[in-house]
Amino acid sequence: MTDALLLVLVSPILVACALAAKLTSTGPVFFRQVRIGVGGRPFEILKFRTMRDGPGDDAERMQKLLDVLEDLDDVQEVFHNAAL
Repeated sequence: MTDALLLVLVSPILVACALAAKLTSTGPVFFRQVRIGVGGRPFEILKFRTMRDGPGDDAERMQKLLDVLEDLDDVQEVFHNAAL
């Protein structure tokens, strides 16, 4: 029960990260990675892509990310004010 509640509470942050990654760069939002689990058994894990896909200017990429996050904050503020 606690895990499900935590997932619901954190999901807006996860969606914002996915949108920011997709809107500011090319390539997929997630990537698969094989990890070693209990008993040495491999399993696949999905992770957010945090590295850029291909060459690019880091300062320009970070500015795009900040612009997207600022826009998301503006949208959140509109919803918050509408709820009041």
